[in-house]
Amino acid sequence: MASKTNDFSSVEVMLVEKFERRKVSSTGREFVVGMIIEGGENERSIKPCYINDINCEACGDLLKINPKEKMIINEVTGKGGTSLNVKSTADVFVFPEIVDFAVNMAVVDNFITPPKVTVSEARGSPKKKRLSVEGNLIEVGVLAETPDYKRRQLKLAEPGDDGHIISLTLWGEQAVADLTPGLQVCCSAVIREENGLRASPSTKIEFKNEIWLKGTVAGIRSRSTPVRVILTNGTTIKVSGELALDFAEFLGQTIQYKVGKDGLVCELKKVE
Repeated sequence: MASKTNDFSSVEVMLVEKFERRKVSSTGREFVVGMIIEGGENERSIKPCYINDINCEACGDLLKINPKEKMIINEVTGKGGTSLNVKSTADVFVFPEIVDFAVNMAVVDNFITPPKVTVSEARGSPKKKRLSVEGNLIEVGVLAETPDYKRRQLKLAEPGDDGHIISLTLWGEQAVADLTPGLQVCCSAVIREENGLRASPSTKIEFKNEIWLKGTVAGIRSRSTPVRVILTNGTTIKVSGELALDFAEFLGQTIQYKVGKDGLVCELKKVE
């Protein structure tokens, strides 16, 4: 008798993480994937749902669905297994107007907002582990942008111990966000990889506290609003207009500064 997971059947699911286009780097083949949970109060797993025909009507429908919306997909394989695959034919449809069904929301909430860990705990976590990481944002890399992707890398340090550092790679619109080093942050729903952390579509960066940072002033653009200061390490900081400073006095000097939650330097002083 054939296994249920190999037969096409309909399935009730709730979308947990938005469907998005992906590309196989070795072949260039495109597909769409989202994270779902099947209906049922006893369902314990969040799993990927794949669709390989990116031009079919069902694919367009899935890309429009928002997290926590429920639906029925009429032709899938893998029901009850570790992943779902949507049939690649014109016979597959997404039904968004449905009779309501129960979902295990405790599993969903833990997926979207995993337990918080420190930077050192994140460094020791196994690959593919989903985490929320608290640390000091000490470096914001340059935005890398091509027609196919946008990417930026951040560096997080253990508060009070800059020796424990881990990188976090942001993708897509997350990478375009205006981020400035100098804040203690909590990065939710990130995934441990071999060389650091990767943001998921659910990742949010929450600003917690201001921290003191240090650098040496290489240049100043005082006619900007706000004033911009570039440091010798390549970091550019923006200074709040509420600080009445003679910026020329800081050229070539080592400074300490704090960045407020609005991304502007709110305190700045020379290192004596």
